[in-house]
Amino acid sequence: MSQLLKNKENKEKKNSNKSGFQLYSFDIFDTLITRLTATPYGIFVLMQKELLSDKRYENMPLYFRQNFAEYRRMSEHYLYSYNDCVNDFMDCTFDEIYENLKLNYNLTDCDVQMLKELELRTEYNSIIGIPNNINIIKDLLSNGRRVILISDMYHSTEIIKSWLMKVDNIFADIKIYVSSECKCKKRGSELYKYVQKLENVSYENWHHYGDNAVSDFQDAAAIGINAEKFLYPHLKPYEKRVINKYVSNHTMQLLVGCAKNVRLLSEDPKFDLGASLTAPILVPYVLWLLDEAVKKNFKRLYFIARDGFILKEAADYLIKSCNLDIETKYIYGSRAAWQKTSLAVCMDNLDPVVLQYGLNKEFLSKALGISEKRLTKLLPEHLREFNKNYTKVHRKEILDALKSNKKYITKLQSENVEKCENLIGYLKQEIDFTDDNFAFVDLSGSGVTQNCLASVINTFYNKPINSFYFRNGIFKVESRNVNRFYFIQRNDACALLELTSRAPHGQTIGYKFNSEGRYEPVLDKNDVDTKSWGFDNYLQGVLSFVQGFDVVARNYNLDCKFPIIANEYSDWLKTAIDKETADGLGTIVYAHVGSHEGREVAPKITRLQAFKYLLGMSDLNTDLYRLSYERSKTSVKKILKYKEVHPDLRKQLIHVHFIKKKKEFFINILGIRISLKSLIWGKDK
Repeated sequence: MSQLLKNKENKEKKNSNKSGFQLYSFDIFDTLITRLTATPYGIFVLMQKELLSDKRYENMPLYFRQNFAEYRRMSEHYLYSYNDCVNDFMDCTFDEIYENLKLNYNLTDCDVQMLKELELRTEYNSIIGIPNNINIIKDLLSNGRRVILISDMYHSTEIIKSWLMKVDNIFADIKIYVSSECKCKKRGSELYKYVQKLENVSYENWHHYGDNAVSDFQDAAAIGINAEKFLYPHLKPYEKRVINKYVSNHTMQLLVGCAKNVRLLSEDPKFDLGASLTAPILVPYVLWLLDEAVKKNFKRLYFIARDGFILKEAADYLIKSCNLDIETKYIYGSRAAWQKTSLAVCMDNLDPVVLQYGLNKEFLSKALGISEKRLTKLLPEHLREFNKNYTKVHRKEILDALKSNKKYITKLQSENVEKCENLIGYLKQEIDFTDDNFAFVDLSGSGVTQNCLASVINTFYNKPINSFYFRNGIFKVESRNVNRFYFIQRNDACALLELTSRAPHGQTIGYKFNSEGRYEPVLDKNDVDTKSWGFDNYLQGVLSFVQGFDVVARNYNLDCKFPIIANEYSDWLKTAIDKETADGLGTIVYAHVGSHEGREVAPKITRLQAFKYLLGMSDLNTDLYRLSYERSKTSVKKILKYKEVHPDLRKQLIHVHFIKKKKEFFINILGIRISLKSLIWGKDK
């Protein structure tokens, strides 16, 4: 983390510590300080919550308190327009805003005073600094440069100074120009012209730095000021969507605001992905499972590899922060290490394994640990094709065929005996079975793998196994365990989370007894390399959000265990994902069940691939079409769109029809039918 901050700080200093300028000016909000909320409107949302919950405000009209955030916004915008049109100046003041509210909503002088104090207190508590830009000012001042601050704001210089002083004393003696006091704004360069006269500096000797593309960059540059834009991390499309939908939800304002502010720490795209998308979804789940663990008196939580790696990192921080009496441990395991191995003690586990993978020859053969050729030989002839027309009936027939082959079943059991003994040794070594106050934690599951694990554990521990899941899997199975699901709504886009729940090690493929007298996991060394993808920065992004949001949640007494973000973000991933997010998720290196070949899960589609797909010559090499589509060039998207409208284009262009029994043979080219029947059967007599 420190290296990321150092790199960004050096970059900012290099950009702004330019010689030759007589004056350096800085914007204030979202350049030097920012708010904890996702938007400035969020301050009014926080106020509205307090107005409704604190009895000190109960004498104010209820309708006003229930809709305060919107009334406050409307009053400010009305005065902007009124002063601009009637009074011939561009801004309004804090006092004017509340006088307008008093006039229109039956408020007393006492009400107004209480509201103003509440807003100032809410603003002050939410203000945080942007250290990298503050350090630029420190660097300039240490080199004897002249620095001023310029802000379009309805608050007074005195109030703004107090907020700046909250984050750093460096601002004590820096001059501030505020639009509400100067009666003009940056818009149309008016405030810059006002400052220029007072500071007596030429525009070409003036450098301005701020986040707004129009008021801080275009309007300043328009009159010759050397303007530089600060790339403030504005809201992502999915963040805007959730804020617009839950406009008066203070928890959403603070949760999204936390993700936005964490992005100030690094410009690395993997850090960004972890902090912005993954963490806001997973952290409420972790908070929920910790709350459930306390209620159910679970003292030990075992996070299952590999999806449990990031979850455990987040849980460890929150357990320590909340001083919870819960121990955690990372358990190496996988489908490959548990499902087939469990057949040594419970052949009934073959049923859900085959029913889960039975319609895919590749997946089923890998789940059973045999070649596709060997699998084919075990099945009757009519079941060997595994074509797309196979149904649940065919899947059941495949299961029956395998179970009826006594020779194969005996071999399957015997070859897993030693593996199962090693698994049992590992479980007894790593898991405390002295009581039942423990549970497993995973991300997504149908219960199949946990059932297999339970059958092994039940050989020496005869109680149900408790497990927590983020979401329930699509495939359903009767479970001998107690499974608890955080997100129970069916939403296939949640499967994308499995991609983001990576770990810095290969898949667990078994266990062995080492020379030190301990059982250890055997990891697939040929598995996909998450390190080179950028896992370390990605994990830092997740944990930076965890740390930031933990502080915010405590200060504002938030309860964010309800899966609003999980529902909204997963729906957005499925229906409206943007290119930036598609690039982040699509570059994740992924391998199918049992495969060692890692590749991007959703690579960009080339024009050649798109044309072949259009003509039905080949399928697209992607696991997630929507992501690949968004990552591809506009010309490729047009081809793919055309394919959606004309799914059988090749048949429309040229189609060969041949049925021997009916003596039908013709070719259809661009709608013109040409009979070729005579070439085989001769001319009709």
